[in-house]
Amino acid sequence: MAEQALQESEERYRLASLASNDIIWDFSSDHNRIQWSSAAATILGYPETMEGTTRDWWMGRIHPADRPEVLQRFKDVIARGQTQWVQEFRARTATGDYLNMVSHGYILRDENGTPKRIIGSLQDVTRQREYEARLQWAAHHDALTGLPNRTLFNEHLEAVFREGRSTGSCTLLMVLDVDRFKAVNDDLGHDAGDALLQEVAGRLRSAVPASASVARLGGDEFAVIWRDLDEEKLAADTAAALLASISGAAEFDGHQIDVILSAGVAVAFSDGQSAEELHKCADLALYAAKRDGAGQACRFRDELRQLAARETGMLWDARTALQSNRIVPFYQPKVCLRTGSASVSRRSFAGTTKKACACRPRSTQRWRITVSRCSLPIGCLTV
Repeated sequence: MAEQALQESEERYRLASLASNDIIWDFSSDHNRIQWSSAAATILGYPETMEGTTRDWWMGRIHPADRPEVLQRFKDVIARGQTQWVQEFRARTATGDYLNMVSHGYILRDENGTPKRIIGSLQDVTRQREYEARLQWAAHHDALTGLPNRTLFNEHLEAVFREGRSTGSCTLLMVLDVDRFKAVNDDLGHDAGDALLQEVAGRLRSAVPASASVARLGGDEFAVIWRDLDEEKLAADTAAALLASISGAAEFDGHQIDVILSAGVAVAFSDGQSAEELHKCADLALYAAKRDGAGQACRFRDELRQLAARETGMLWDARTALQSNRIVPFYQPKVCLRTGSASVSRRSFAGTTKKACACRPRSTQRWRITVSRCSLPIGCLTV
């Protein structure tokens, strides 16, 4: 009865495997033979499976990198007295390609617990693994340039700090911005902007050493993690040399586009003690570089942090002053040195003649710190 029930179960499993296209295998330890279902010849491409093979024949088709783990897992299953297991590995087909296979095995033992027969199935999950790999790539890379995205960049930067604490190596972070990118988009269209970003990505890949990591953080902003810098004092020179090597004209649809980038530079542990802090320092240096003009590289320094804090405070003060109606306009007259006349209102500009002096009064906005006192014009804000 038990043998008949087993045969019926095997027949149901065989029919189910035909519907799912799984490979059924049956190993006899007494004869050291594996019997295969017809799906083995179809999927793996080996006609000899129709007559059965030895165990060693099958082990020779398992990927060399996976084979030790497969053998060890089988030994563990036998030693622990388990009856079933599941394992994934790569198997070579007759064409030389490797498929990702998931193997399910069930062990039949005799009255002494010795394995006499092992029955199982092989399922081809290659397409599923390829699809998962594409999803994983898309989650960590920029679709336009193929570079790592901000997520993968942050992981790389965190790894730099973990390695740097143990090795003491000098690592440089550069944050780069494409100058006049908006003008390219506005004048030539977004296709030209995309082409420019792809050109920049390609030039960055070619210009940095193999140990460096290049990423697109978003928009027209890129980043480079430059490992094992010889000396910290060379950080600014390294960034300037990189900008010079990737600058130059590019062609798009008959138009010439100037490729110019600005860069902010910060050094791990010297400028920032964490990945987040280092990135902020590099951003501050980038803002300073862009204030100096296109194509500039700037190394982070402490006063940049102080300047940013001061500007943030001024913006906060200005915002709260507007909300509480404490902004007071002051008009300072301008005197024409030729005529000696002073302009005190905008009305005096109407109907001017060639001999008249068109001097407009200068207007400054100050806000009241208290009810009776106004702030002095000690700083300027760009609004």
